[in-house]
Amino acid sequence: MAFFLDDNPEMNEKIIASIGSGNFCNMILSVAETWQMSDYVHGIVVGWGVVALRQYLDSVDTHDSDQLANTVRFLRFLVRTNAFIHSQISEPFVSLLNNDEYITNMIDKAIGSDPDTCICTIPLLIEILVQNKNQKPGKSPLDSIILNPPTSPKLSAEDTKIYQEKAMEAYRLLREQLRDDVPPVIRILLTRHEILVQSLRNCLDKPENEEPLGFFRFGVVKLVQAMLVTNYPYGNSFMAETELVSACLDLFFHFFRHSILHSVIAYIVRYIMAMGNRDLVEMLLVRIDLPGKIAKVFEDADVSGDTEKLDNLRGYLKMLAVAIRNSSMAEPLLEDNVAWNRFVCDVLLREDSTKASPAESSTQEEVALAQKKIARSNLTKKDFTDQLEDKLG
Repeated sequence: MAFFLDDNPEMNEKIIASIGSGNFCNMILSVAETWQMSDYVHGIVVGWGVVALRQYLDSVDTHDSDQLANTVRFLRFLVRTNAFIHSQISEPFVSLLNNDEYITNMIDKAIGSDPDTCICTIPLLIEILVQNKNQKPGKSPLDSIILNPPTSPKLSAEDTKIYQEKAMEAYRLLREQLRDDVPPVIRILLTRHEILVQSLRNCLDKPENEEPLGFFRFGVVKLVQAMLVTNYPYGNSFMAETELVSACLDLFFHFFRHSILHSVIAYIVRYIMAMGNRDLVEMLLVRIDLPGKIAKVFEDADVSGDTEKLDNLRGYLKMLAVAIRNSSMAEPLLEDNVAWNRFVCDVLLREDSTKASPAESSTQEEVALAQKKIARSNLTKKDFTDQLEDKLG
């Protein structure tokens, strides 16, 4: 069969073109799962993979065809199989995935097509991002650059300005050097941040019952999550300057009845706080002012008497509040945040100390319940869970 396909390469295209059929898709996957049996089978699967990557760009999702969905299913299997990706025989497939022109077209297809097509294609992009995670994560070298001088009466305003300008220049130069460490798929996707933000926010001017969240926007939120999880210093710094996380939080508060969405975005916030990247933490706590937004939900419910939003978000908000309070980086950033400090005293600390009966929920109990909800819709210790991504695809 391998020799026949070598002599008749057009047959690969005909076979993969039939992937929309459930029987053909299962046959292709069955062969792919046995690729380790011999180099001949491996070579066949590589040929099919290359054809599938090209077909991915041309296929669209329709109600009467599973061709794109099955193509993505096949490609995701290959991408997540590390031994296949790292084999020398797979070089034609891997080189296409590392080709800037192809990756650009793949990303534009995944986020710029009609919503139904994007729902099919985003999971493959997420899979590629996860496989390109930083294998040597740690403290960002950018965090070692002190952007503001220590407070001193000996420093004049001019001296402070000069110091800050030099520090920012050093930061910029180091960040450009770190850019070279980032895989092409992440670099190119970062340049599309404005498109992603627009996709997330274009529903916020309408009530939830008129413009629902939808699988497409939810897929974009998962995409932002995957971008953060890649955890490259350059990527973290770049994302901290964008509106990506802010747009996700806008959805969090807008769709306050959508618990699966809350789980994913709560994971994003907790991941940022646990990772401790200076740029991302400052973005979250200062520029976005998440602590103030959390406090406002409780204040609005207290003032208006309408508790529906708070009742839906309470556990998640307290979980995020606890994550913020447990961060050593948060305290100096929030010492002058009046709304946050009042919330901590009046809600977080007082509710537990004044719990009237065993039937009432404490902060700890509400956080534990929210953590149970978050577990099934996010990352395992090593990889993405498949359940949610497969539903998207």
